[in-house]
Amino acid sequence: MDTEPSNPPSLKRRRKPLLVAALVLAVLAVAGVVGAVVVGKRNAGAPVAAVREYVDAIARGDAAAANALVDPRLAAAAAVDVDLLSNDMLAAAEHRIEIDNVSIIDPAVNPTEETEVVVGVDYRLGSEEHFAALRVERAGTTAGVLDDWRVVEPLLAAVRVETNVPTLGAARLGAVDIPVGSVFDDRLADRILVYPAVYSLRGATSRHFAAEPVAVAAHTADLTDPRWDVTEQVDYGPTDELRSQMTTLTDTRVAECASGTVAAGCWTMADAIEAGGTNLLIDRPSSVREIVPARAHCDERACEFGVETSTGTFSYTDGDGAAKSGMFQMFARITLTPADEITIEFY
Repeated sequence: MDTEPSNPPSLKRRRKPLLVAALVLAVLAVAGVVGAVVVGKRNAGAPVAAVREYVDAIARGDAAAANALVDPRLAAAAAVDVDLLSNDMLAAAEHRIEIDNVSIIDPAVNPTEETEVVVGVDYRLGSEEHFAALRVERAGTTAGVLDDWRVVEPLLAAVRVETNVPTLGAARLGAVDIPVGSVFDDRLADRILVYPAVYSLRGATSRHFAAEPVAVAAHTADLTDPRWDVTEQVDYGPTDELRSQMTTLTDTRVAECASGTVAAGCWTMADAIEAGGTNLLIDRPSSVREIVPARAHCDERACEFGVETSTGTFSYTDGDGAAKSGMFQMFARITLTPADEITIEFY
C-alpha cells in the first residue's frame, strides 16, 4: 500500500527561505546590538580621546599638530607668539611633558548627554607632577552616529622673565629670543605663552657680564591670574675678563694714589699726603670684592654698576717724621651701554 510523504517537496522549498531570512534577521539584530554598544562606548570616550590626541602631540614635540587641533589664540590671557609654539621650541626643551592620565574630572558626567565637559590631564615635567583641566565641546556628528568633540582650551603655560641688567636686552628661552623686564621696575615683565616643558633660559651675549643658564619649568596654571605665572630671573655678574680688567685698573690707581699723582678715589691716602705725609707704601693691597648694578641707574638705556674693593693698608712718614699707617678702600662705577661698551670711573 502506497503512503504519501509527510513533508511534500514544495513545503520544504518554502521553508528554506524562511529559515535563511530568520538567520539574517538574527545576525542583523546581534550586529545592531554590538554596533550600538561600540558606538555608545566610542561616544562616551570621545571627549577624552580628543584631549588625549592633543596632549600626546605636545608630549612628542609636534607643536604644529597641536596648533592644528587647538588654536592657541583661544587663550586670551596674552598675545600669542607662534615662534614660541613651534616644533623648534619644543625640540629645544630640556624635558617635555609625560602624560600619566587623561579622564573626565566628574565621573558622574555622561558625555553622551552633555554639550561640554571638562577633562583632566595628569602629567609630569621631570620629577614634578602637574594637573590641567581642559574644556571640550561637542562639535557635531560623523554620519549622524559618531559624536565629534573638540578641545577649546589650549594647554599653555605663562612665563615672565626679569633681569638685573635690562640694558643687555632680550634673553633666550629655548630656541627663541624673548623680552625681559627689570627687577628694579615695579611693573610686571611681559607675559609669554609656551607649551608646558622645561626650557633653558640664557642671558644675552656680552664681553663684560654673563648669566648662568636657568632651567625654567613652564607648567600650566590659571592663565587668568598673573600670580600663578612662572617668573624667572636672568642674573648677570661680571665676567672673568671684566674682573681682571678692573683689578689691573685698581692696582694702577692705588699706585697713583700712593705717589700723589691723582686724587680721585684716593681718599685716606690723599688725606695723608695733604697733611704732609711722604714715602707712602702699600702694605696690604686691596682686591675687587663686588661689582653690582645700581638700582637707581639701571634700565634699557644704560646700567651703572658699583665697584667696591676689600680694605687695604698703607704706611707712610708723617710731617713730623713719625711712621704711621692707614687703611684704604677703592670705589668705582662702571657704566654699560646697550652696545656692550663700558666706561670706568673712580670716585
